[in-house]
Amino acid sequence: MSPFDSNDLSEAEDSPGAPEYIPGQGTETAEIPIRIENGEIQLDEGKLDPEDSGSGSASLPDLRDGATGTLRVQASSLKDDQDRHRFTSEHLEIIVPRSNLIWLKIGTNRSAERPEFAKMYLRKSQLPVPKRGWRLIPVALQDHLWLRHRGAKKPVVEGGNCALPKFLREKSGEMPEVLESPHQAYHTLSQIFETHRRTHGGSVYKKGYVWNPDVKDWIGLEDFRTRTVTGSVWGGPGSNNERKWLRPWWYSGKEGTYDTIDAQWLGEENQMWAAEAYPLDPLDEERPRTQAEAAEALEEKGYRPSIQVRKDDFSRAAPPEARNWNGLVPWEP
Repeated sequence: MSPFDSNDLSEAEDSPGAPEYIPGQGTETAEIPIRIENGEIQLDEGKLDPEDSGSGSASLPDLRDGATGTLRVQASSLKDDQDRHRFTSEHLEIIVPRSNLIWLKIGTNRSAERPEFAKMYLRKSQLPVPKRGWRLIPVALQDHLWLRHRGAKKPVVEGGNCALPKFLREKSGEMPEVLESPHQAYHTLSQIFETHRRTHGGSVYKKGYVWNPDVKDWIGLEDFRTRTVTGSVWGGPGSNNERKWLRPWWYSGKEGTYDTIDAQWLGEENQMWAAEAYPLDPLDEERPRTQAEAAEALEEKGYRPSIQVRKDDFSRAAPPEARNWNGLVPWEP
């Protein structure tokens, strides 16, 4: 079965020519001020517009069955310390190491306004085709890509300095060598290839993919955000995850050694990772290191993220070589 049979990958929600959002036409969400009285949720009339306050509607509006939303309160309003930790804690997780490519779904229908170098790139490059009129264009990560978990909120992608394909950088003559994030990379690629669009924003979660050579299929960045967290995405102690090829590596020039971080999710109650690496001594505290703390501790010892790992350099097994689609390698997509 072709990896492009995935409905998620093939679906083009914002196809060329689709109408764009027009500001000032109302919003998709309603904000209802509330307060808690005797353990019950009530309408907070004091925060309503003065023209609406005292209109005789002192109760919450009727809502349709199945309606969902978010109750936003001060952290100090939560009585139980465990609840406060559960809904307010934040932790960082490495989801795509520096040694992998992120592929961004870009509309590539014929366009007379598209720069000639962009047309040449499409003609000469062997790119995945998720759907007619679309291509996946590689972006090389120069730093690990992190996912910030924020209480009950949806996680957000952070970091991930990256570079567009060398051909595009050289031929454009004005493209920066390093972009700050996949978000910026998507915006830049859209400006180059999707010249029909008036704006070039888009959700990198729905447009970004990583190739998993173990199962020969694509992982969407949105999949990382919506998965049930039971362990590190690259495996580790206590994890049944099959994506162990995502494991990031650090290299110490001083020691001449490589090492990596093992991570185990401690569960919803604790809301954090138990992260460890061989060069790091255990913490004196009862609380284990988070992934971010372990990465920082490795860097303090002179370790840096690495993409070059040879089997004869250390005793652990080296990561597989086929880490990117069709043999494409980082840095020279």
